[in-house]
Amino acid sequence: MGAIDEVRVYNGVRSAREIDAEAKSRLPNRTRLPAHGRVNDFRGDHRSGNGPMPMEYRREMTVGFHPPPGTQGTHMLYSCVTTGDGDSFTSRRADCEGQKSLGPLGPAYTTPPSGMTTRKLNRCKVTAGWQERFDSLSPDCEGQTVEEELGYLLPYTLLSRYQTFDGPTDRRSDTGDAPALYRMQRDLVALRFGDVTGLNPLYLCRSGTDTYASDDATCGGDDAEQLETLGWIWPQRPGDPAAQELFSCAEIGELKERFESTDPDCEGQDVLGSLGFGLDPSRVTR
Repeated sequence: MGAIDEVRVYNGVRSAREIDAEAKSRLPNRTRLPAHGRVNDFRGDHRSGNGPMPMEYRREMTVGFHPPPGTQGTHMLYSCVTTGDGDSFTSRRADCEGQKSLGPLGPAYTTPPSGMTTRKLNRCKVTAGWQERFDSLSPDCEGQTVEEELGYLLPYTLLSRYQTFDGPTDRRSDTGDAPALYRMQRDLVALRFGDVTGLNPLYLCRSGTDTYASDDATCGGDDAEQLETLGWIWPQRPGDPAAQELFSCAEIGELKERFESTDPDCEGQDVLGSLGFGLDPSRVTR
C-alpha cells in the first residue's frame, strides 16, 4: 500500500508559467530538524515542535536549536497537550505533568554551558482570558506570566523559503509568520540570533510584489523597502563544518522574480551573487 504525499489544491486555472514553476521546484524537506519552532492556530493556541504539524497550525518563529542528543548537561523537552481544553505546551517532564504526551522535542541545556552562547527558553502563560501556554525567549514572556524555565537552546533561527499559491508568483525567504497566501517550500539555512561581531544582518525586502532577502540595508534600490531583519549571516565561510552558502537568484524571464537558494546554480536560474553563509539546519551542533 502506497502513501499520498504533497497534495495541493488551487482556486482557478493554473497558468503555464505557474505549472512550469511547480514542476521545477523541489518538494518540501520533511526531515525532522533540531529546530525548536513555535506555531499557532486560529484559536490562538501555540505549540512547539520540529516536525509535521496539524494543518491549522502555521509557523510563527523559531526560538532556537536543540543541542545534539546525549550532550552532557542537557535534559529532554516534551510536547504535551491538556486533555480538557486542548492547550499545547512544553514540559521538562516525560509524563507531561499528568497530561497527554505527544513525544520528545529535543534536549536543552540545564544551565548555560561554559564558552558557548545560548538563549534561555521560558514557558509562559497568558494572563487573561484563555490562559494558554507558549514558549518564548522573552525574559518577561512578552508581557505575560513566566511559568517555568525550560532550559537553554542554541542561538539560531530557521530561514525557510515560501511560495504563493494564489495571485502573483512570489518566493519569500522568512523565519516565520509568512502571510497566509504563502506555502512553505523548503528549509534553507540556520541564521544566528542577535547582533554578533563579524556577522552581517540579512534583511527581508520588497519591491512591488517581489519579496527577497538582501545583505544591503537599502535593499538595493529606490523603490524597495526593508520589511525586517531575518537574522545574522557570516560574510565568509566560517570554520563550522555545517557552513552552508546562501545565494541570491532571479527567475529567467520577463518578471525576473528574485528568490534565495543553497544551490550554487540557483536551480537553473540567474545567479545574482552570494549573500553569505548560514549553517545547514540539519547539522547545527553548537
